[in-house]
Amino acid sequence: MCVAETDLGKMTWYDAMEYCKINKDWRLPTRKELNQIYKSLHKKGEGGFENTYYWTIDELSTAYAWSLNFDTGVLHYYTKMHKNNIRLINNGI
Repeated sequence: MCVAETDLGKMTWYDAMEYCKINKDWRLPTRKELNQIYKSLHKKGEGGFENTYYWTIDELSTAYAWSLNFDTGVLHYYTKMHKNNIRLINNGI
């Protein structure tokens, strides 16, 4: 799995999804993938992640989506209008 090296900053879930529509090689990670990234990179001090929330592609409902807290490793859901950080996965790899 290839993770974008650059943190693309904070944006709403909708804006992140729109970014991925334009940049078709990239997508938000699933909850499982993001948890793997958290454990295999962030907890080892790699990847340049912040101790903040990162969006996943997984939706809870039409209004809410899941985020992973990179400070605690705990999943939370937020309204899709909330601005969380994003880190993308390459679709081709």
